[in-house]
Amino acid sequence: MEKKKKYKFNAFISYRHTDLDKFVAENLHRLIETYKMPEPVVKKYNITDNNVRRIFRDQEELPLSPSLEEPIIKALKESEFLIVICSPRIRESLWCRKEVENFIKFHGRNNVLCVLIEGEPNTSFPDEVLYHEEKVKNKAGKIVKKKVYCEPLAMDVKGANKKEVYKKMKQELIRIMAPLYKLDYDDIKRRHEERELKRKARIFKSIALASVIFAIYSFILFSRIYMQSNKLKYDQSINLTNESREMLNMDDRNNAILKSYQSLTKYNGIKMKKTAKGLYELTDALGVYYEKGPFYAVSQLDTVGDAKYMKLNNDKNHLLTYDDSGELVLWDLATEKRIKTVVNTIPKMDNNCFTFIGEKYFAYVNDNKEVVVMDLKGKEIKKITPDFSKESITSPFLDILHDVKDLIDDTLEEDDSQMTKEIDDLIDDYKICNIKSGSSGKYIAVNNNDNKMSVYETEEFKKISDYELPNGMKFIDNQLFDDKEENIIIVTKKKDDDNYNTINLVTYNINQKKVINTTNIKAHRVKSFMIKDNELIVLAQRDVKSSDYKGNYGYDAILMRLDYKNGKIHLNKEYKGSYFTDMNSTTNKDGVSTILVSGQGSAYLLDYKTGNIKGKFGMDMFDIAAQIFAYNNSSSSYLLITSSGASMIINGNESTYSTNTMFVDYYNFKVPNYENILNSKVGLVALTNGKNGKNAKRVIIYNSLENEDIKKIEYKTEYKSSDRVDKEEIIKEYKFKYKNLINKMFYSDDKKLLFVTYDNQTMEVYDTKKKKLLNTVDIPRRLPDRYICKTDDGEYLVGEYILNKNFEVIAYIPLLESYKDGKIIIGALDEYYEVKKYSEKEIIKKAEKYLKEKGKI
Repeated sequence: MEKKKKYKFNAFISYRHTDLDKFVAENLHRLIETYKMPEPVVKKYNITDNNVRRIFRDQEELPLSPSLEEPIIKALKESEFLIVICSPRIRESLWCRKEVENFIKFHGRNNVLCVLIEGEPNTSFPDEVLYHEEKVKNKAGKIVKKKVYCEPLAMDVKGANKKEVYKKMKQELIRIMAPLYKLDYDDIKRRHEERELKRKARIFKSIALASVIFAIYSFILFSRIYMQSNKLKYDQSINLTNESREMLNMDDRNNAILKSYQSLTKYNGIKMKKTAKGLYELTDALGVYYEKGPFYAVSQLDTVGDAKYMKLNNDKNHLLTYDDSGELVLWDLATEKRIKTVVNTIPKMDNNCFTFIGEKYFAYVNDNKEVVVMDLKGKEIKKITPDFSKESITSPFLDILHDVKDLIDDTLEEDDSQMTKEIDDLIDDYKICNIKSGSSGKYIAVNNNDNKMSVYETEEFKKISDYELPNGMKFIDNQLFDDKEENIIIVTKKKDDDNYNTINLVTYNINQKKVINTTNIKAHRVKSFMIKDNELIVLAQRDVKSSDYKGNYGYDAILMRLDYKNGKIHLNKEYKGSYFTDMNSTTNKDGVSTILVSGQGSAYLLDYKTGNIKGKFGMDMFDIAAQIFAYNNSSSSYLLITSSGASMIINGNESTYSTNTMFVDYYNFKVPNYENILNSKVGLVALTNGKNGKNAKRVIIYNSLENEDIKKIEYKTEYKSSDRVDKEEIIKEYKFKYKNLINKMFYSDDKKLLFVTYDNQTMEVYDTKKKKLLNTVDIPRRLPDRYICKTDDGEYLVGEYILNKNFEVIAYIPLLESYKDGKIIIGALDEYYEVKKYSEKEIIKKAEKYLKEKGKI
């Protein structure tokens, strides 16, 4: 083949400077200049330069002009081929058509190569390419010019997008390269295909070798990943068990069961690695080995936000809760299901803005300042619009006051600081209205917390009475119906009382529609009041500031007994420097009554007639009463549960100082702070007063853990301690790591196992024949002190624990007594119970059933 010396450029590329045209021109330019001719073709045709590198392509958009510039004319003359990028857009370009026209004029049309990127040839090729003119004779014998169609050499690279166009350019490139080298297209194509086959064969061999190497590597990697995956699953399982323990320690039993259940089954769809710790935590959270009697957290009501207030109905099976999401919820405590959820409550509602009405209805204040009455199925019965509700103010200032008070509550340690007291007073001034009902639900009293009150009967909910305080007086939030609901006792004070220490007890007779008595008390606030034997017992607080308290605010407590109908005072006792928050009263079988009051750090048993202190009972320094109950509802004793969860029984029968009995293990309250506790049919319902965290303020139900498999039995104890061992001799035989920490040693019955407990809460198990350590066990509670037996399924009862076959702790059994006929014997205060020993599958099945009933899975 002759060398090409005549032309400066191998080809001239003509194209429009639009997006796709320019994309094809630029990439075609690069592909041509970098194309490498197949080796057999190079040898066959003796090609000395198998790379075409001389391509002319104008870089800038050129003007639409009928005449070409000199550099373009020169480049066209010095180019052997013209490559035209064809699309409907090129037919619109006078400049591009002039390039084609001039090239044909200089070199003829045989060296014009077309690249079709859009459309069809008749719509995308310039006419200068599709047609040429010939001189022919017409019928008249004259010489005329005639357009003759000609099909140019073309490369079709049309595609749906740029990626597809570029792929076709690479596949069809030899259609352009063959004429540029003046070679046969089929020959080059065949040689190109042969090169591709050889290249693919080399690639296949490389892939095959790589596959073998990869298979070996993958096996090693898979093994590592498998081991790593197992470790991750194990770690996640342990994390879940740790979360379960944290939740159980905060009396969140529902979620504790869920977390430990997930650790043994699946978490987020991933199968977990089962662990002995997971089984231990699940068994403990379920409480399947706990005897009946002691109270534990058995469940929790799922409020949306932090619970703020709660009230129990007279039937002791319906509960109202209000949380900071603004939801007021009516609960059926027997099923723990929501009966009704109300969201249109008054903003920042407090404890006085909702109430039960007897055993048939409940009522709340809505955001339209109406009192809405509903039945216990959640059906609306009546809307009451008090006359004064239109006069009440909804102020943004009220929201700000509540937010400031919440902030102070979260930061200050003392509950009743001077700052919060003053904020409470301001909130009282802005509250819209309070509602109150008596025990039988005969009436509803509604007041605007300013100076007006209306009373409604509850048959047709018609107003029967109005009462307006004298000028300058206002209500504060204490109201109490007497037993027959003939009178309502109201607490009032002056609006602008700077002294803070003058309040009035007002007795309003509903039938007479008038005040029948007003009693003045030198105090700031009524902390608690109750009616007993037709007397009103009042526990009040006076705030004082004097030299007695070194210039700081202090408190005096006041206890009063009076006839609330005529105002005759039977007792008016002051307790200097005392801060009392709650009280209750009981009467013994001989008719002798006492009063128990609780203050900060102490509780006091008082003589009913004189108010004299009969007994003092110490609590933690900052502890106050969460609730005081009449113990067993029939005796003269009291059950006091403190805000820290401590519980004590206080005997009210003795006329001398009594000694309180602490029930640390009977009432198991684990949350750091309790605000209120109610005695319901399903157990004690507690409102916690946590400071931080999601749902820190929760409603928890406490009762005996129910297990249908536990049965009370007659049993004669067969308790035996383990045989004593000679520690010094054993220490000589074994290599104990912490000899100085050894607590106890004992053998299994057959002497094949030696158990050694340590003061660091661990236990070691040894094979006595080989003197080999079998396992070191972390002991979660009391250290074992005896070996009981090996169970039918090959596990071990040691101390108060079940150990699996690998000597890992899998269950804790308080008061574990013995094992007989496949049953575990539990002893509790001279009473005995038996329960089956559960397998792992049975424990998981119990948890699954529990979680489904609670709606957790």
